[in-house]
Formats: sequence, structure tokens, C-alpha cells
Amino acid sequence: MNTFTLSDQTLTLLAAQLNLNGSFNHTCRSAYSRHSIMFRLKVERGPSSTEATIELGGQRHSLTLPHGEPRPAHLLADFVEAIANGRLDSAEPAPARVVAVIPQEDEPLLDSDQERQLRHVVQRGGFLELHLGHAHPIRIAIHRNRPRPGVTGILAIGESRPRTILLANYENEDKAYARIVEAVEHLSLAATSAARAA
Repeated sequence: MNTFTLSDQTLTLLAAQLNLNGSFNHTCRSAYSRHSIMFRLKVERGPSSTEATIELGGQRHSLTLPHGEPRPAHLLADFVEAIANGRLDSAEPAPARVVAVIPQEDEPLLDSDQERQLRHVVQRGGFLELHLGHAHPIRIAIHRNRPRPGVTGILAIGESRPRTILLANYENEDKAYARIVEAVEHLSLAATSAARAA
């Protein structure tokens, strides 16, 4: 019997993706064989909660995560594993999740010059390439929605099959900047994971 689990890297990606709106593809792998199943995560952030929809094997299940939830990615991971292993509608308890401690990097992802350039693009709109040591730079295009206090952004990394994040933020400039930094971190993490897998 296959027991499908999510990797620690996928758990890290889920934590980042719950802060974004969009659709994301993931793999749930068997702990005892080479079998795997694909699933799609759709995230819709609301004012007080985040709606996560999982599409897996022709099924669609939704989970509402309040914004005050201390570990939403773990709840979502347990939810996905319950679907993948057929436990969602049963009384069978989920196995205890062992959480790996991911060492925190001492250095920030962006240096002070890159932070300044990114803040300038968020304030004025425009295009920026961030070189963070990956095979390809992270490309960022920001459109300012004047006179509305918001930004629309497209972020991508890669060439032939780039990973892309689209976002719109109509809050204040600091919150828009923070959301874009989160998206940059997500793309950097995805590029690092892809490089390790290659």
C-alpha cells in the first residue's frame, strides 16, 4: 500500500504560496515506492481567511484557513495527505508530522542595493532584473495603478518554461513591497529546489 507524503521542500513552498493568490502544481510522493501523484493548489486570499482548493485525481476539496492560524502550511499539508491517502472522509487519524528544522540563512536574500532598486520599481513602476546567484535572474515588471494606491506585478524566473507569479495589491506601498519581496523569495526557493533536483 502506498502512503503518500509531502516533502519538506513542498511544505516550505506551501507556506510561501498561502501568502499569494494563484494556482500551483505539486507532487505527493509515496514513502515506500517510486509512485507519485500530482495535485494542483489554488489559493484565494480574503480579508480574514485564505481559501485553499486542492484538485487531485478528479477530486476537488477546499479548506478555509483563518489568517490567525499559527501553522497554516502544516494544516494544508495534512489535508493534502489525507486526500492522497483516502483518509479525508474516514475517522482514521493522520500520522504525526515530523517537521525538519530548516536552518535560517544569516544573509538576507536581497542586498541593500537590490532592496533600494526593488522599492524604487514598486514606487514608480517599471522593470527590474534581480541576479541572486541562480542560472537566470528574477525578472520583475510592476505597473502602478494611478490614482489608486496599488500595484500590479509579474515576476518570473527561467527561460523556456519560466515560473511566473502574478499579483495585484491595492493596499499601501509598504504592504505591496512586502508582497513582492515574498514573491521574490518564493521564486528564489523554487529555483534553488529545481537546481538541487537536477
